[in-house]
Amino acid sequence: MATADIAQLTKVLHYLLETASIQSRPGKKGRVRIGVRRENGQCCIEIEDNGCGIAPEHLTKIFDTFFTTKAQQGGTGMGLWFAYRTMKRMQGAITVQSVVDQGTKFKITLPAANI
Repeated sequence: MATADIAQLTKVLHYLLETASIQSRPGKKGRVRIGVRRENGQCCIEIEDNGCGIAPEHLTKIFDTFFTTKAQQGGTGMGLWFAYRTMKRMQGAITVQSVVDQGTKFKITLPAANI
């Protein structure tokens, strides 16, 4: 059983928070919520924003290496790929739900025994 690497988990959370913070919409006060709970033997961490959301055609690609919609702002497309790969290595998962112009929610799950 793989145990969670706290340094790697911290990087994953950093990338998710960074993604949430750059998704804000002009003229609207940005909000990011973080929730942590235990659910069915899993530790669940949710990061939710009220930003611009992710276009449906991008949702299936956001965890791919080098995929970015922010190349002009310096995005490399490595942050979410790293997050996905790290969660898999720790026997966890990362999922995303998003609605354009309403926001995005990332959910990380890890076996509670690994933390």
